[in-house]
Amino acid sequence: MMDGMKKIIVTGANGFIGSRLCLALVNNGYQVTALVREKADCSLLSNKINKIFMNYNDNSLLNELLDNHDILIHSAAKTKGISYKDLTDTNVELTEKIIQSSNQSKNLKQFIFLSSQAAAGPGKGNTSLTEIDEPHPISWYGQSKLQAELILKNTLNKDWTIIRPASVYGPGDKDFLFYFQFIEKHIAIHPGFNNKYISLIYVDQLIDLILKTILNPKAKNETFFASDGHTYTISTFCDTLGLAMDKFVFPISIPDSMVFMTGAVMEMIGKFQNKIPILNKQKAQELRQYNWLIRNIKAVELLDFNPKSNLLSNLTRTYQWYKKNKWL
Repeated sequence: MMDGMKKIIVTGANGFIGSRLCLALVNNGYQVTALVREKADCSLLSNKINKIFMNYNDNSLLNELLDNHDILIHSAAKTKGISYKDLTDTNVELTEKIIQSSNQSKNLKQFIFLSSQAAAGPGKGNTSLTEIDEPHPISWYGQSKLQAELILKNTLNKDWTIIRPASVYGPGDKDFLFYFQFIEKHIAIHPGFNNKYISLIYVDQLIDLILKTILNPKAKNETFFASDGHTYTISTFCDTLGLAMDKFVFPISIPDSMVFMTGAVMEMIGKFQNKIPILNKQKAQELRQYNWLIRNIKAVELLDFNPKSNLLSNLTRTYQWYKKNKWL
């Protein structure tokens, strides 16, 4: 067990990343407490994990929990909403509340915040963004995450680490699922007529990076982009996914204007169904961008981050999980 019997508390622990992270932490010998909202779906969360159903308005319980742990990993977030305020309620105000409780904790040593590449915004031309580039988020989600980052840096009196993952895929993820659903029907959807460049990271690679930041002096008060270090296009991603699923695919390019229109229509339908679809106006705005590339060189050099796995094997594992769990 590294670092003795360190106690880690994880918010958003029932989510795609949080659930897999909690299991990895337990398997690495950490004592883990998983915070999940009341009535949350915990189907992804292992029974090995100690769960606490949390009302974040209960300040006394939150203070007590944070005072009884060494490390906080804050992964709770909302990725889509009907308004900017709908996102800031979770991504900003909840983060601020947790920061206030963290500041009162006598024992908490590190606050690890899972942000997003969206907080930095898209790249320009063919250039990959680095951590020193000026952020320019274009979506409500990215703006809310950047706002939370700034509050964390300016008000937290503990050591902090911010991790900005590229698009994360893997078992349990719902955002990439629609690509698998289309490939299952032998269709590869390409937004726009030109190649769109993206960075990616497999969920286990992200978790490996998170583990490397825990109580690491080199991660103290630092921000890290998280990607697997490769440059992809939507086309190469879909082609590789076709290989992983053993499907012959027909590429279909959809004009950016139609992507945005479809997002608007889906959003309107979602309002009547009281749901927020994965493809909405905000997501369409992100899909229209030419370049979502980031560099992971800082994590490689400072933290010895070395994501070896390749896209094909990771997509194959993800596909097998979807099939086994009847998501496809």
